[in-house]
Amino acid sequence: MSMVEFVRTFLDGHALTGVILLATLKVSVLLLAALGINAALRSASASLRHLVWSVAIGAVLVVPALTALVPRWDVPVPATVGRQTPATASVELADAPALTAASARETKIAAPADAVSDPAPDRAWTASAGNARGEASAATADAVTAEAASATAAGGRAGDFTWMTWLVAIWLAGALVSCGAIGLALIRTWLLGRRAERLGHGRAVSVLEELRGRMGIGRRVGLLRCRGRCMPMTWGVVDPAILLPADIEEWPESRIRAVLLHELAHIKRFDYLTQLLARLVCALHWFNPLAWLAAARLRVERELACDDEVLLSGSRASEYAGHLVEMARSLKERPLPALATVAMARPSRLGDRVRAVLDGSRARRALTIRVVVSVWLVALGLTLPVAAATPEARAEGPTPEAESRDDTAERASPAQRAAELDGVARPALAVDRDARGRGPVNEEPAAVPAGVQSCDWLGEGHGTSTSINVEDDDWRIKVERGRCELEFELHGDLEFDDRFTRVVGISSGGELEIEETEGRSSKRATLRQRDGRLERRWYVNGDERDFDAAAEAWLSDILLVLFRRAGYLAEERATSILERGGVDALMQEVSHIASDYVARKYYTVLLSQRDLRPEQVRDIVRQVGRDIGSDYELAELLIAIARNHPLDESVRIAYVEASSSIGSDYEQRRVLSAILDRDELSQELAHQILRLATEISSDYELAELLIEVISRRPLDGSMVASFFDAVESISSDYETRRVIDTAIKQGPPNEEFLDRALESAQEIGSDYELAELLIDVASMYPVEERLPAAYLSAARSISSDYELARVLRPLVIRGDASKATLRAVLRLAAGISSDHELSRLLVTIARGYELDEELRVEYMRAADTLGSEYERGRAVSALYPRGSGTGSGGNVQL
Repeated sequence: MSMVEFVRTFLDGHALTGVILLATLKVSVLLLAALGINAALRSASASLRHLVWSVAIGAVLVVPALTALVPRWDVPVPATVGRQTPATASVELADAPALTAASARETKIAAPADAVSDPAPDRAWTASAGNARGEASAATADAVTAEAASATAAGGRAGDFTWMTWLVAIWLAGALVSCGAIGLALIRTWLLGRRAERLGHGRAVSVLEELRGRMGIGRRVGLLRCRGRCMPMTWGVVDPAILLPADIEEWPESRIRAVLLHELAHIKRFDYLTQLLARLVCALHWFNPLAWLAAARLRVERELACDDEVLLSGSRASEYAGHLVEMARSLKERPLPALATVAMARPSRLGDRVRAVLDGSRARRALTIRVVVSVWLVALGLTLPVAAATPEARAEGPTPEAESRDDTAERASPAQRAAELDGVARPALAVDRDARGRGPVNEEPAAVPAGVQSCDWLGEGHGTSTSINVEDDDWRIKVERGRCELEFELHGDLEFDDRFTRVVGISSGGELEIEETEGRSSKRATLRQRDGRLERRWYVNGDERDFDAAAEAWLSDILLVLFRRAGYLAEERATSILERGGVDALMQEVSHIASDYVARKYYTVLLSQRDLRPEQVRDIVRQVGRDIGSDYELAELLIAIARNHPLDESVRIAYVEASSSIGSDYEQRRVLSAILDRDELSQELAHQILRLATEISSDYELAELLIEVISRRPLDGSMVASFFDAVESISSDYETRRVIDTAIKQGPPNEEFLDRALESAQEIGSDYELAELLIDVASMYPVEERLPAAYLSAARSISSDYELARVLRPLVIRGDASKATLRAVLRLAAGISSDHELSRLLVTIARGYELDEELRVEYMRAADTLGSEYERGRAVSALYPRGSGTGSGGNVQL
């Protein structure tokens, strides 16, 4: 087989073209859905819009694999080709083999129609005129024979490609070029990182470690400095790096902090990975403008989200905008690596970013776990049907079955024809193959009696959506649950009886209209204020009826939806219930309210009572923790309880238990901080908070909570273990050191605490943070106590010469180091590559201790690693000073 024939066979056209077209259709549907969702979220935060685009990009990449995995869902589409050629309408488009030049040469005589083999069962895009597969008319066979003969005549030249083959070849060429550009950008990025200088200390490194710990980023982040005025950028997933310009140390502290905050926000959200995935989508769908639009919008929302992160940290908007403009003007972006990196201040769209930064009305709230999970669930609900959908072509021409149905429909009653057109009755039109010709089965749904409440508007469970629009005194509310729909439209103010079960009046010119629909059934009530009296009208399925007791009962039930789901007159109604039934009645009512927002309004009225007994507060706390699902609403209620009500030990324990149901680390820490602000922290409550703290995943929030705990209560022997269990769940080196350092400085801790601190120190990966912690611990040990072996074990993990020398120095300057300790220090010192740091440490040892022969041998082994003659001379002179008896004739060679 020649190369041309191989390429033609690989690319040959019908099946692969169908796959590409079907994938393009599905990708376009997903991206259009993402575009619509983001349009609806235009007033939301950039973080949420960026998440939607990121999930959409991921869905685009996985939908081809899902198509092969999920069950097929045939979606009927009209077969327009069959309309033009009725005689061949039964030919299956995707099943017909491609008549390539090679196959045409082998087919000397066209096969008869009945010799055509059955098509592969796994192919799609079929067109059927109602006959069984494989049945073809004589006209169809003649057409296939003529087409085969024509292909044989035209296919004698080996280089002929079909038009479908050319389409596939063009797509493949574009995809290869685009993927090649991505690969080249990755190589250039790798070279850029190799040529840059890795920073190990300095202002930027210190700020980086501080911010990394605060943001809860457990991965190590490399800090690189380029040789010129490059634009700050980041890349990498497992081992991310941040590239900064050469003059970074000359920048003001505020700019360094803003830049690192921005880049760390990219790293925290894995923006580098999503950018590569977006580039891959553009490479595979280079011909689809929606793919490029999605990648562009992802890039825009990504930068806006990171800008919001900087502003949320406390940076002034005007100052940060000035930094962006200055960097865009003075720094240079490298065009090719920009394809595979996340740069900070590209000049394009800089004006939009600056305006967004300075816009104080923009939403900038960070994402919560609940929002992220909701977005993923919506994406799953969209992606799975799109992946399963497979277009199934259906002929539009009349068939015997259709004619039979038409005849039957003409003989049917008007009610039957109306039922056939109604969406609810359509499932009854499904006709079994054995029942063809007998006409459709029409099942008329039974009418719902007037006044009977069939839709469960206040039931438990999911599946209910509520939209509320309030403008001044106008309320528009829509509730949907299954096939039921309820709409309120209120203009003006309503007046109720003292039990809020009956409307007794409406403000002048006001009107209330409520309509409930379930399938074809509907009920509607209108209330208007006319001539000083309330006019009530009642309609069932469009027919006006008397406003009788059944209508009154229906309206009373429906008003509960207005109260419990929309929160209409929540404070007034809650006050009325409290006055009539007391605390228990109001708690019973609020337990039936599904909306967390509305429930908080009722609880707020309840908590405004200053004479609540401790057992009542405890019961409220337990019910709130059990029933409120929103992290924010639950946190606000618990904080209000902690600030305004007496808290005995039972209330505090219930309070901490309720806070355990909060999923947001930020809200959970706020709640626990509120109770810590009250009276003295008991030992039992402290243990409970420390156990709960291990469930907080954010390093910053956990560190803040632990610092608050130890600032309220000194760590005694019974709390040390619980405290360090929580500390060891922190992945950030900075936050680990910050917590332990704070605990040390709260007061002289006991030796058990210091020993456990050294054990925790061995898990710290940052040389700087580990060194700082070890030095702090060493300073707290009593002078008469020798530092334990755990100190040296932790020191062995330090790779920085400067930090290792800093850690070893406290061991020797105390003047009480044992021979074993000095031996270990000298052996560790031999690994220090910095001549200055090693020489300085050796001189300190030689001047502070009288070394025996064994230690002198270890000393000289370390000194022999010095490359500088000057530093080696200093070290040896300190060990063998002039006049010591060794002289120049000794065995020391300089």
